[in-house]
Amino acid sequence: MKKTYSEYFGDASAESPGGQKEVGAAASKTEAPAPNVRLSERIPIGMHIKVRNGGGVEESAMTRNVSNRGICFVSSKPFKVDEEVRVELYLDHRRHVGPLPGRIVWAVPDAEAWYHGVAWSKKVDLGLTTPPPVPAPKLADGGDAS
Repeated sequence: MKKTYSEYFGDASAESPGGQKEVGAAASKTEAPAPNVRLSERIPIGMHIKVRNGGGVEESAMTRNVSNRGICFVSSKPFKVDEEVRVELYLDHRRHVGPLPGRIVWAVPDAEAWYHGVAWSKKVDLGLTTPPPVPAPKLADGGDAS
């Protein structure tokens, strides 16, 4: 049975801007694992990163989410499942973290890009937490704006 990217990840927000591409049984090495098994909170954030494999191939990419156990990123180049990589996370134009060693644990092609999951090879504490929700502003009459 063929599945689309959003069927793996279960929500419309996971769809890529270029649309969805089906992944069939023939691509079993690139199919994603069970998507909702999480050992660490993931933070949805787009960060610029550089991913480098052992062969020297380097790719600038963008994260979809980050956690203390790994990342999901989108790139134009495919990386192989089980491939060892080093990832640099760019927090802004002056600061970066890494290179952090990791392993590609899944790869899914989409219409114009590749989605990859990386598991860190060693414990990483990026100090990530989800910010608390912002309360709705209060109106002059005492009610809220929501």
